[in-house]
Amino acid sequence: MPAITHDGQSLSIDGRRLWIVSGTLHWSRIAPESWAARIAAAASAGLNCIEVPIVWGLHEPRPGGYKFDGPLDLAKFIRLIHAADMHCLVRAGPYIGDGYDLGGLPSWLSAAPSPTAPASAAATPAPAAPALRSNTPTYLAACAKWITALCDVLRDLQATSARKARGPIIGLFSEYRWTCDDQTISNAYLGELDRFFRENGINVPIFAAHNLYSSVESQIDTWQGDSPRLHEDMRQLRAVRPDQPRVASSLSLSSPRVWGRKAADPISPRMATRRLAEVLASGAQYNVNPFAAGTCFGGLAGRLGSDPDAFLATAADPAAPLG
Repeated sequence: MPAITHDGQSLSIDGRRLWIVSGTLHWSRIAPESWAARIAAAASAGLNCIEVPIVWGLHEPRPGGYKFDGPLDLAKFIRLIHAADMHCLVRAGPYIGDGYDLGGLPSWLSAAPSPTAPASAAATPAPAAPALRSNTPTYLAACAKWITALCDVLRDLQATSARKARGPIIGLFSEYRWTCDDQTISNAYLGELDRFFRENGINVPIFAAHNLYSSVESQIDTWQGDSPRLHEDMRQLRAVRPDQPRVASSLSLSSPRVWGRKAADPISPRMATRRLAEVLASGAQYNVNPFAAGTCFGGLAGRLGSDPDAFLATAADPAAPLG
């Protein structure tokens, strides 16, 4: 079984260093007949890795009703990455952000459970909906069931799989942009998610993308690389985590479009090149997010968390490097 290790420079697969040059393909926003073409375009652009966000709400639209076939055939998409001789990073969440409704969480999680008895004159208060992205038992129980189902798909697609036909997965992001700096809550919530993944056979490195707000032992901390001071951020990451590789895990080169508002001007190729150069000059690796534009089919799009009236447009990141 191959082993994936890391030091302060990079990941290594069986002692051979791997320098990650990655791009995000939001495969749920791309028609299945275009998957192979988008992956081939990423390889032609010089990338050696694809980040794959997984939308829980699409795969489990109702409790226990899992869908991993047709346009939701996650295993097929990851095998296409492997066929292109590329590596894969999985953004498993449960929350994945990036403009998905509820950050990818299924809508039924936010519904209050039905009362178990009819209302009486002295009515008991209706049960509250579980607190999302928390260590409440109801939410963690739902996460545990989902992660078990998801890992049944991912387990044999890891680069560390004991099977002869191994897969391309070299790492997994657990949660995403979780900016609570209470370490007690971090250990209770993020630590439980890690345990669920490990107990279900995930043995590749687990990455965190919280900009050091929260840390869990054994995770590799990365930086959300959309800051105008990338070089400084990478130096900070090196100072705080000297034994971990430095990764700008979401180098954004476009802005989300909002209904009824003028779209922001896309970043120029010159500025994009400068941001990439700042990351590389800091001895860091990067993931461009997104590499390709897509479409928010149906009710897939959400709204900006900073503005309740900012509903995201159907066209997702049309200013991405690949239109």
